[in-house]
Amino acid sequence: MSSMFILFLIFLGIVNAFPLGGRDTHVSKPSQVAWGLPACEEPVRTPNASEWTSMEDIARKLPNPLTEVPVYWSGRDNGKSVIHMADRCAEALGAKTIGMLMCEIGGFVMPNTPSAQTGMVGSKLWDYASELFANYTTGRAYVVLGEKYRLNGTFFGVELPTLKRNSNVQSVIQVNRNTCNIECYRYCPNPEDCPGLGPCATPRVTVTEDGDHEGFIYS
Repeated sequence: MSSMFILFLIFLGIVNAFPLGGRDTHVSKPSQVAWGLPACEEPVRTPNASEWTSMEDIARKLPNPLTEVPVYWSGRDNGKSVIHMADRCAEALGAKTIGMLMCEIGGFVMPNTPSAQTGMVGSKLWDYASELFANYTTGRAYVVLGEKYRLNGTFFGVELPTLKRNSNVQSVIQVNRNTCNIECYRYCPNPEDCPGLGPCATPRVTVTEDGDHEGFIYS
């Protein structure tokens, strides 16, 4: 190979090392998912009870204690469930909702929503999984609440009481559903575990126009 040809190859290599025509030479990055939602949000859902994961398998597959910081959620915002807001805040906090954890572990098939499709049996299975999630929690937990939620819903009726009975839980911190910033605490028996935070305000009960009797309240 002639020395002139070798010099030509070296010249081409040097030229290609510089950007041409203002071209961006940075490695391209994948576009972010809208709202920063994680790729794995929820387990498989179906109204078919014969396909649901059994209580025994749920207890076996969920890690005890949890390997992730848990995020609980309840209620609706602008008429829609805050589940995706909770997923987004969980991602921002480096934590997981029960749905995200089930999806990450894999192999869970849970009742579909609304509960009218699956009846009380489906609701009880979700309540069982939620209670385990609370029983397996250690340290700090977070909660995302909607503008409107139920005092007899899963969080206030099942998860929060279980968290309070769990001696391994230090605090349950509420985060803003829009910004994911820490707001206040729902449970914190030792103030040193919640520096700079106060208790969340007691929500006022609101009766809806249709006389809703299920305890909707505004935060």
